[in-house]
Amino acid sequence: MKRLFGMSIHSLNLALILALLWGMLAPTAAFADDYWSLSRSGTAAMKVQLSTPPKFSNSRQLVNVTSNTAYNAKIWVKGTGSLLLLVKAGNWGATIAQQKCDASSGWTSCSVAFNSGSSTQVTFIVADNYAGTSAVYVDDAFLGTAGGANLLQNGGFESGNAGWTMSTNGLWTIVQSSFGSYTYQGDWSLQATIPSTPTFSGMTQTIANAAPNTSYVGKIWVKGGIGIRLLVKAGTWGGQPWPSDVQRQCFRMDGMRDACL
Repeated sequence: MKRLFGMSIHSLNLALILALLWGMLAPTAAFADDYWSLSRSGTAAMKVQLSTPPKFSNSRQLVNVTSNTAYNAKIWVKGTGSLLLLVKAGNWGATIAQQKCDASSGWTSCSVAFNSGSSTQVTFIVADNYAGTSAVYVDDAFLGTAGGANLLQNGGFESGNAGWTMSTNGLWTIVQSSFGSYTYQGDWSLQATIPSTPTFSGMTQTIANAAPNTSYVGKIWVKGGIGIRLLVKAGTWGGQPWPSDVQRQCFRMDGMRDACL
């Protein structure tokens, strides 16, 4: 669980500043989306663990197409190593088109154009035909005409392996993006990188037109191995901090999310 921190605030006839201070608790102001995304879109992707020598295993779909029609087959890859994108006529018939897909640290598109010829079905295949020791991630698989609909089922793997026939050697799995571990809700969060010496930096937001003599609550959810300070100041960062009842040291030491008022 993430920890919730809150405070009651009796407003003045001033704007309020809600501030997260890395202060004496020592993070720097390194702001980023707090996840390394394993997916290019959505929350899921297909992971292929390469091996040496290669296993020549695969994940595939049999797709209905229109004969004598131009199509494009495409995947997005990320990681270290290479995969083979193939299209075969009918149910695992002769190879119509193929393309080696080299992964890198960022998402890279890999595609091959083909004509269906006399085929009314083709097999869309992603194969581990190249040796390696690392993993390659695959997302947003597509087969269709230019500007047309995706004929693949579950091309983004959001429904697990539905629609896909995957080799059962343990090298092919569906994984979820790690941001679910780092956000309380949604896909994004704020990250503070913590040095050994405090930098007294932070982030702020000015809340204009606070009603005078009104109770408010300032609240954040935190997770990680050290704490930050949540405080409210009067005006546009003027004067001294308000009394201690509108400051909180926000801790979570075990990496879990928790709530605290």
